[in-house]
Amino acid sequence: MNRRLAAYLLAMLPWVSSAYAGEAPRWYVMLANEIAMESGGEVVKFRNRLEPEMDWALAPNLHLNGAARLLWDPAFDGWEREASLRELTLDWRGGETDLRLGLQQVVWGQASGFLSGFDVFHPRDLREFVLPPFEFLRRPLWLAQVQQPLGEWTLEALWSPQKRVDKVAGAGEPFYTPAPQPPGFTIVDGGTEIDRQRFGLRLSTHRGPWDLSLIYLYAPRGDAVFQRDPLAGGVLREVERHQAFHTTGLALARASRLAVWRGELSIYADREYQTSEAVGGVRRTNQVNAVLGLDLTLLTDLDVTLEAGHRRILDHDDAFTEPSDRTTLVMQVRKPFLHDTLIPSLAVIANLRDGDALWRPALQWLVTDRFDIVFGFDLFSGPADSPFGRFGNHDRAYVTLTYRR
Repeated sequence: MNRRLAAYLLAMLPWVSSAYAGEAPRWYVMLANEIAMESGGEVVKFRNRLEPEMDWALAPNLHLNGAARLLWDPAFDGWEREASLRELTLDWRGGETDLRLGLQQVVWGQASGFLSGFDVFHPRDLREFVLPPFEFLRRPLWLAQVQQPLGEWTLEALWSPQKRVDKVAGAGEPFYTPAPQPPGFTIVDGGTEIDRQRFGLRLSTHRGPWDLSLIYLYAPRGDAVFQRDPLAGGVLREVERHQAFHTTGLALARASRLAVWRGELSIYADREYQTSEAVGGVRRTNQVNAVLGLDLTLLTDLDVTLEAGHRRILDHDDAFTEPSDRTTLVMQVRKPFLHDTLIPSLAVIANLRDGDALWRPALQWLVTDRFDIVFGFDLFSGPADSPFGRFGNHDRAYVTLTYRR
C-alpha cells in the first residue's frame, strides 16, 4: 500500500467511524522533545516527535490499529524530518484462529533486542547507532501474521514480501562508518540485491514452569555485505548484497517468585559474511548464538537485568572482517524513590573481546501521570577500532520531555 494512501486512510478514520461502526475509535498521542549535547558543548540533537495512535473496535472480533510518527530535528545531520506510518493493522479472531494483516513489528525470542539471535526479521534504522529504543529503531513491515492453537502447542506464522533493509548513516553524518574497501582498486557501483521473501514459524507451549518456543525465520540480512567482481584491470564492480539466510533455534523462560530466567540458542545457516579479499569479498557459512538472561527483583522494587550473549562464526579465518567470537554482557539496574516518582537507572553494554562498552546512566522524574522528564548520558569507552569505542568522540548528555494523553 502506498504510504500516502495509508496515511490518508488513517486520517479519515474518525469520520468514517460514525458511519460504519458502533464504537468510535480511541485515540492516544505522545509528544516528546529530546535535546542532546556532546562534551564539546555542541547541540547534536533537538528531536521533536508527535506520535498519534488509534485503536478501533470495528466489531467484536475485528480491530483496526494505527500509529504514525512525525519527527523534526534540525540539529541531527541526516535525520532532519520524517513523516511515517508505524502501524496499520487489521486484527480478526475467528474461533481459535487469530489473523493480523498490515504494517507492524513482530519480535520473537526471550533476549533483549541487542543480544537476541531471533531479532533478525525486521531491518533497523541505525542512523543513530543503537542509542534509541529498539521499538524506535526497528523498521516496520507490511506482513501477514496468523496464530492457531494445536493441542498443547500454539503455531504462529509470518510472511512479508517487502524489500526493506537497514538504514545507515551517510558520509558526514555523526555515526557514519565507511564500508571496507580493498586498496589499490577503482570501485564501480554495481547496485543493490535484496532477497524479497521473509517467512517465520514459531511453535510455543508451556511445560510446567517453563515457556518454550521453537523458532524458524527466513529473512534477508539487514546490513550489507559487498560482492566485488573484476571488470577490467584494477576495476571492480561492487554489489551491495542483502541475501536471506535461515535462523533456527529455541527460546525458553522460567519465572519464580523473585526472578525470571531466560535463554536462547539459535543457528544462522548459509549466512553471508564480508571478507577482506579484493575479488569476491563474500563467503557463506554458519553462526551459533547463545544468550542467557536473568531478571531479578530485590528489596521489593530494585529491578536488575543481567544478560550474557555469545556468538561464534564457524569456518572462520583471518580474511573475515568480523571476529570469529564475540561475548557481550548487558546489565540494567532500576530503583524508584519518592513514591515511585524519581527513578534512577543504569544500563551497560560491554563486549569482552573488544574491551569496549556503552554506559547509560539516567534519572527519570514522573512529574505527573502524563508528563515525565529524563536526564541521562550516553558514554562510549574502548579502543578506537571497537564497535563502541569508535564513537568515543560522541559522548553526550541529554534531556527528554515526554507528554502522553
